[in-house]
Amino acid sequence: MKCKYTEIPVYKEVDIAGKTVEAITGTIDRKPVGRVLITTAAGFAGKHQVVGGDGTAIRTVQAIGENEGDAGTIELFVRLVGDIKSLASYKFYKGFVAKNAENPECVDLFTEDGEQVNRIVETAKRMCADHPECDSRWEIVDAAGIRYFLRKIAANVNAAGKVD
Repeated sequence: MKCKYTEIPVYKEVDIAGKTVEAITGTIDRKPVGRVLITTAAGFAGKHQVVGGDGTAIRTVQAIGENEGDAGTIELFVRLVGDIKSLASYKFYKGFVAKNAENPECVDLFTEDGEQVNRIVETAKRMCADHPECDSRWEIVDAAGIRYFLRKIAANVNAAGKVD
């Protein structure tokens, strides 16, 4: 009789910076955004997960301002269809960024600043009320027009990858 076998695994360790708890992506069409654990360690593209966890994938991210030439801040705006952009901008000084795996033209911004995220959503609602011709369709963009998905994170993650 043939039996399948595997070697006894050796488990590696990685520091987890946080776990996504909510995603704000606007109302413009996009592919679904899944929950992830984030780390600043290189080499994690969603194919790994915490041993004994709930199957949440691990992704590598970069801290805001980590790239040479970055200003250490990300400034975002609300944009309605028809290219109506908010005059108000919202700055994020702390957090992490990564290209969105499902939507390559978009950037994920991982942040614990839920208050700032809520301000953006409220601005979008007010703008939609003022511009009914836009049919409540909005997205979050930077000054160059690159689309951002805001991902609220919790940094208090235990060894099983669960939020404490």
